[in-house]
This record gives sequence, structure tokens and C-alpha cells, in this order.
Amino acid sequence: MNQVDLISASLREIEVLGAIETVQAEDLAVATTILSQMLDGWQAERLYVFAIQRVLLVPATLKQTYTLGLGGDFNIPRPAKITRFGVVNLSNPIQPLELPLDSLTEAQWAAIPVKNISSALPQRVWDDQQYPQRNLNFWPVPDIQVNFTVYQWGALTVWPDYVTDVEFPPGYFEAIRYSLAIRLASSFGASAKVTTLLIELAKTAIERIKRMNSPMIDLRCDPMLIEPGSAIYNWLTDEQTGSGG
Repeated sequence: MNQVDLISASLREIEVLGAIETVQAEDLAVATTILSQMLDGWQAERLYVFAIQRVLLVPATLKQTYTLGLGGDFNIPRPAKITRFGVVNLSNPIQPLELPLDSLTEAQWAAIPVKNISSALPQRVWDDQQYPQRNLNFWPVPDIQVNFTVYQWGALTVWPDYVTDVEFPPGYFEAIRYSLAIRLASSFGASAKVTTLLIELAKTAIERIKRMNSPMIDLRCDPMLIEPGSAIYNWLTDEQTGSGG
């Protein structure tokens, strides 16, 4: 479906556009802005995101801090959210080994006293979540060639223009159509046309895609509950610090 068809369908839901009428250029421009703002808001909520993408990052040089975003060291669109990080050991190029990296808070990064230590493989990373480019800070600093992986929220499709068709997973077009209609109503003076049925249709469509996108939860039991005498809990770091026996 292209952008003109989608916006036209939403405007017909609130009776701004007749069944055989064509949306005017000025109305199309206003509706496009509202649509873009709506989808931008959806990007920031996990249950609107339909995919987690594994992205391989290949550094051109070895250093501690890399920028991630358009024009950065890793020149890809800045993801709204990164859920996991990894480092890829290339010592066996036939079977490269991916290892998880501990993701640090700013307090944990600040607590590292010597940050420029070098090692073959980083163990930790601090993502400062800056905009328009994230700064990924690795510790220790790699001294051999490695790659990195990020597991990021997949971005929702956007229309490059008015007439190009785009694809969404099942259920999205309905959710966008009804949600956009409700948002357009006030801008086009049609608030009274937003019926209870239209609100219910939008709510049902959104709930459907949220159920579909609901992530699987990794359940685990805290080892302190399984073997309470086996380790000492450090409340400052939320980690086990050693044997308690």
C-alpha cells in the first residue's frame, strides 16, 4: 500500500473524504506529517516493534570508542534500542566465535579505574545512547582484529514518497489506518466523526500487533536462592562476589 492510499482510507473513516474523492495536495502534506509523527512514536515502544535484528559491525581500526549512527564509525541508522551486545573472535575465521558482552550503566563504566587497558577481547561495553550517534565504549580495548554484534529493535518501514508501495507484517496496516484516522480527526475538524466503533477498531488492531510482538521472557532463578551459602551478594554492583562458605 502506498502513502496516498493509506491516508485516503483514514480520511474516509472520519468522512473527510468521499468514496470517490481524491485527497488534495495540502491535505496530503498535513496528513503525512501526522503519520510520520505517529510512526516515530511507535518506534519507541517495544510492543510495536516486530523484529529484533542481529547486526554485524566491522571496525576499520582498533580503538575504545566507536560511534554508531549515520556518518559514524558504524554507518547505519541509529537504532531506537539495543538489547544485547557481542564480540566476535576471528581467530578461527571458519567458525568465528561470538561471545556476549556485559552492558554497563554509566555508574559501572565510571567505576572502572583504568579504562585504556588492552586485551585480545573486550568483556564489557557502555552505550551512552547519544543522539544522533551512539558512542559504544569497549573495555578492555581490543588489540587484535574483532567484530562486534548488536541486537537492535527493527525500525518500522517508512514511505520514501507518496506513491511507492511498502510492506508491513500482518495486522499493521489496519492498526495504522484506524489510529491515523483518530489522529487526523482533530486536525481536519472532524472530531465528532470519531465514533466508538472507530476507537474500538483501532484499539483491537493495536492490541493484536502488541500480542504478536510480545517478547519471550528468559526465566531464571537467582543462584542465591538455589544455593544461599555458595556466594556473597554485593548490593552495590548487584553481583555475586565470591564464596560465602
